[in-house]
Amino acid sequence: MIRRRDLWPAGLLLAAFCGLLGPCLFTSRVYVYNDLTNLSLAWRTLVAEQVARGVLPLWNPYSAYGIPLIGNLQTGAFFPISVLFTLFPFTQALGPYLLALYCVAGCGAYLWLRRLGLSRSSCLAGAFAFSLSGFCVGHIQFPNILGAFVWMPFFFLFSESPLLLAVAAALSIHSGYPPITSGVAASCFILAWAWPRRATRAALAVSLFGGFALALALGAAVLLPGWEAGTQSARAFGMPRGERMEFSLAPRDAGMLLHPRLGAARVRAPLTAELAQQGYRRASYLPAWKSAYSGVLAAAAVLVGTAALARSAPTSAAGLAAFLSLSALLLFGDRSAPSAWIWDHLPGASLIRGPSRQSFLLAAATVPLAAMGVETIARARSAKRTMTAAIAFAGAVFIGGELLATGWRFYPTLPKDYYSSGGALVEFLRAGLDGGRYRSLASSGNVARWRHQWTDDEGKRHFDGAGFMKGGFDDSDAFWPRRLYNDAMMLEYRQRLFGTSNAPFHLPSATADYEPLIPARSARLNQLFATSQPEALAAMMRWADVRFVASRTPISAPGVVNRGKHVWHFVQAPKATSGAYWFPASWRERLGGDIDRMPSEAPAAPWRIERSREDHLAISGESKESGILYVAQPKYPGWKAYVNGRRVQIERALTAFEMISVPTGPWKVDLLYRPLSWKVGLLATLGALAALIVSGMKKTKALAEG
Repeated sequence: MIRRRDLWPAGLLLAAFCGLLGPCLFTSRVYVYNDLTNLSLAWRTLVAEQVARGVLPLWNPYSAYGIPLIGNLQTGAFFPISVLFTLFPFTQALGPYLLALYCVAGCGAYLWLRRLGLSRSSCLAGAFAFSLSGFCVGHIQFPNILGAFVWMPFFFLFSESPLLLAVAAALSIHSGYPPITSGVAASCFILAWAWPRRATRAALAVSLFGGFALALALGAAVLLPGWEAGTQSARAFGMPRGERMEFSLAPRDAGMLLHPRLGAARVRAPLTAELAQQGYRRASYLPAWKSAYSGVLAAAAVLVGTAALARSAPTSAAGLAAFLSLSALLLFGDRSAPSAWIWDHLPGASLIRGPSRQSFLLAAATVPLAAMGVETIARARSAKRTMTAAIAFAGAVFIGGELLATGWRFYPTLPKDYYSSGGALVEFLRAGLDGGRYRSLASSGNVARWRHQWTDDEGKRHFDGAGFMKGGFDDSDAFWPRRLYNDAMMLEYRQRLFGTSNAPFHLPSATADYEPLIPARSARLNQLFATSQPEALAAMMRWADVRFVASRTPISAPGVVNRGKHVWHFVQAPKATSGAYWFPASWRERLGGDIDRMPSEAPAAPWRIERSREDHLAISGESKESGILYVAQPKYPGWKAYVNGRRVQIERALTAFEMISVPTGPWKVDLLYRPLSWKVGLLATLGALAALIVSGMKKTKALAEG
């Protein structure tokens, strides 16, 4: 039960969170970096736009020729706090959204620890250790991952209350990253037995299984479309070992589990007067996969707490120590022989990318142990209640202070018009696409690898002769201990439209770097674009409705028109492209092959195509004989075709697209995206929600009568 005396810890937590997020909350600037710019902006913006218009946010036509939106699992479309992105622009909503997540994290940890019987100050220390940890700070650029993680304390808090556990787990699912939810659930199954509880082992098992089963039903509206997207994606059968092991901590960086400065030796770049005059600022950004630190003081408290628990409950202490050791070992991936062996034999490991990203597992044990450590130290130093409370409070302040100082100014910030500033590239594409697509051969890049995206002349503005960013330090692990940046540099990065940052400008793209679940056929199509002979480029552009192709270097291919340099080097299709063509029926077999075998010249008549909303295409035309309507829209489960209101079959055409048989005469063809996975998932979610409400009402009534 929450009492008035619990308000002061909540106030201190809120003050710490406001201090950490202050640059985004109380200034005219906003956080920028990598996935926040390249993915989160697009997903949140597209969902907010569609919801505001009363359209179900099911489809994203601006990436990879067209791709499921809800099905990527990471949009947070039905997460209650996401309503902020519908009510306010992304730059105004981001700060309050992050603050809300931090409040969930801090309050959840505090309440969980209070449930374990610890003092308020010790619980405050544990709440700081959880909410200001490296994982939370490092994943600000991934609001969906952070949103899934912050519900961890509630999993343990409600482990004996299946209905409340289901609500917490469902919110974690809907926040936008179910893999984190599954990992947290697994840790709960393993560690829930270690803490004091009222229920028997059998009752606890029933509660956990029942709660998580109900949570799966509550999350079915996104989980089923996500499962479908996964089975249709290039990652359906897992990822290559090299891709899975890409983000692994090196043994030399083991000290970074305590503090980011305890890794291998780094060079701290000075902010000289000259650089300051050029507008450079300082950020202490770490790549998210290296932000696994717990804090030196929190780690010391964990050791004390483990020793104290070993005296009173040796079995629990041994289990927690084993869990921590194994979880820490996993972070090293293929950089350590024991860790590599585990990853090679771990069931389901082929679907997990980034060993060091699993550092969130550590919090399930370190947070309560840190709080116990603070309590143990306080009680050992004094037998007086007042003095004990003061010592515990001092411990909480020191732990929170260290973590707050470490996370302070962690991310670069830019003026809030950063995300809406298109620049020359956006203006060029807006003027020339005319409903078509563009394709970028310029590889995506985060700022740490940015030097590979520039020509030598351009690089001189921001990089020194060794290829390192001026005023900063870079190495093979892309670790930035004290990165210096300025607004112009970051703005130029934004305006190169890496990732899916084209989507908020409503510029359809054939590529979608960073998108996790690109349909396998669309990935195959892009592979053909990348590997085919230059002679095939003009034809492929026409049939894929690609008006422009962009590259870092000039493109030499017959039949295309050189458009010069507009940030990137561009070529244009020789003829105006269309998203829909009528073909004679005799071309069916050729249309059924790969796009690189399709000639540029063909007896094809363009039909008029309109997209009234993201999940609907209307195509109209007239055929003098029965034939085939080819549509440069990915053939994906859930798309349905209607010819003059009559449902017809969709067939695959030119590697990834669609074709429909049409008879003689004037016709209107409607393509509508309504996947069965969404319908079944929505029904399951609504049914589970109804069951949850009824069960909750019955339990409330029983408690009132009792």
